[in-house]
Amino acid sequence: MTISAVIVAAGKSSRMNGANKIFSELNGEPVLSYSLKVFTQGNIFQEIALVVSEFDYDKTCEYLKRFEEHNILLVTGGPRRQDSVKKGLDSLTKTSFVAIHDAARPCVSKEIIDQGIKVVSEYGSAIPVIPITSTVKLVDESGFILNTLDRNNLFEAQTPQFFNYEMIMKIHRGIVDSCTDDANMAELSGKDIKTFDGHPSNIKITSNSDLILAERFLEGQ
Repeated sequence: MTISAVIVAAGKSSRMNGANKIFSELNGEPVLSYSLKVFTQGNIFQEIALVVSEFDYDKTCEYLKRFEEHNILLVTGGPRRQDSVKKGLDSLTKTSFVAIHDAARPCVSKEIIDQGIKVVSEYGSAIPVIPITSTVKLVDESGFILNTLDRNNLFEAQTPQFFNYEMIMKIHRGIVDSCTDDANMAELSGKDIKTFDGHPSNIKITSNSDLILAERFLEGQ
């Protein structure tokens, strides 16, 4: 089997006071470097499409010189995350499977990647999830509670998300409506999506406080 990857780093970082989170410093290195190091480890992936905004293209191109021995394709993203993912998918040479990851999750582990590859090769999809431990309320537009949801059946989705390449490519070509992630797109297309255990440390950087938490997780690794 062959597998490639799309790493999405084209977000606007609207909750980071204008700072570009993929180049925010994390233990002395940019956030982006951590995902790249894990994904290039062992040369598992045939190609890696790194999708960035047009404003970050030149800076990222210069940064990637330290990864010259790896087959990393630099791609300019689109207005929405799913547009950026599609451009990344389009840039890849035909492959059996693809892993789609948010660069804003720098604490991703080799173990999650290995498990995702194992599961996707059997089921055609593989999404890391973790249980939701908080009490979750369904609230109406006026702010009144409608219901308390059964958290035993609720999970938080993470990335990387793994798919049969032809399947997810076809889905991206067919869906116009905005979706929260690629698993959401696959669900709307009627596909059965297989989950596996993610890890609580695989957090997404959305604020400056997340950088502090990520530093602690990385130090613990």
